[in-house]
Amino acid sequence: MEDALYEITSMRLFAGLSLDSSIPDHTTIMNFRHLLEKHKLSRQLFKEVNKWLSSAGIYLKEGTIVDATIIEAASSIKNKAKARDPEIHQTQKGKQWFFGLKAYIGVEARTGLTHSLSTTAANVHDITETDKLLHGEECFISADSGYRGAQKREELKDIKADWLIAEMPSKVRLLKKNPRINKQPIRTEYIKASIRAKVEHPFRITKRQFGFRKIVYRLSNIDTLRLTHSPDELILQQFRQLVEVEYQNRRTVYFYCQTLSLTYGRLHAVCQRNLNKTPLQLINNRILMEATFRLKESSSSIQAIANSLGYQDASQFSHFFKKEVGISPSQFKRIHSGKKGNAPEGAKQDFSDWP
Repeated sequence: MEDALYEITSMRLFAGLSLDSSIPDHTTIMNFRHLLEKHKLSRQLFKEVNKWLSSAGIYLKEGTIVDATIIEAASSIKNKAKARDPEIHQTQKGKQWFFGLKAYIGVEARTGLTHSLSTTAANVHDITETDKLLHGEECFISADSGYRGAQKREELKDIKADWLIAEMPSKVRLLKKNPRINKQPIRTEYIKASIRAKVEHPFRITKRQFGFRKIVYRLSNIDTLRLTHSPDELILQQFRQLVEVEYQNRRTVYFYCQTLSLTYGRLHAVCQRNLNKTPLQLINNRILMEATFRLKESSSSIQAIANSLGYQDASQFSHFFKKEVGISPSQFKRIHSGKKGNAPEGAKQDFSDWP
């Protein structure tokens, strides 16, 4: 952000700044963000922007598309008291388990602009937040099959809009077995999907372009961060939180430097000066911490554990583990197979156990 304010004229004009005066540095911008969180001003700013868009005639209010997405968190997220945040939970989607939050949005069907937002723990069903995503003036509401039956809920019975809800995937598969006979129902589902596509665009921007950085901000509420003006401390706080979110994706050190707007030399110097470790050693330590926990406590195969930690090939994971621990994952698992369940509650380590 600091670099952008220096380099992009439109951003300086929007912020009311000029190169003749001092530009806020990284610490000032971070402190400002914490103030927005503390006083819950982000939601108010969102509402004000929506009011302006509505008064300018940009919101047409013809229809609303609703959807939800899971924002993953590391499975070991705890606060300083070693307690899990009640707003972070696990859920199952298909055959895969996720741990984190769930974000719900309501999008204007013609423009694709987001007018409503809600968040819950990941285990809350999508349908329960539907009423919070509508502005009440819709002609139609579009949603995927997870919202089937929404119109029958008590809080939504008075909604007069048409509901364009997708059929269950199993039913669509049956229709496609006889495409000639079911040509019209299949076409109807394609039309529903084409309308619904706009709701995926905000999620793409958040997850792909922002690279999940919003969940890093969310973690700052769980961990007891102090607002500090020590540059080293700020960098370490941000780095360890980003590692906690991304370590299962096997990101390179360059990715962390780029996300934190730091040079490799700066990040390396801060880690060495304060923790006597390189950034790569800290990342590997976090992967190893999770790997040893899963090998001890999980009944999953070595391949499954390797995949969950970002390794496509179990042999790569085994090579990494043996290099760090001295024995292979299978040997480690056999040694600890008889000790499963002996660890006390809350014994799993997380980033609060870093050096």
